[in-house]
Amino acid sequence: MEYSTLESCQGINENEIVYSLGSLYDRFQQLEDPRKAKGNRYSLITLLVLIFITELCDQNTPVEIAN
Repeated sequence: MEYSTLESCQGINENEIVYSLGSLYDRFQQLEDPRKAKGNRYSLITLLVLIFITELCDQNTPVEIAN
């Protein structure tokens, strides 16, 4: 019998664990948007994904994220 702690959305590559592309978006979709509707230009999910990607690129300040 083979044992694994991987979830169904994961796989193993030679050097790393690979997550399915939709899993980050799906996780963010479960969050509740605390902002008021007035003045919202972008969805919370879009903002979170963009901020997450910029953090991966070591862009940590609001100015770096905006560029």
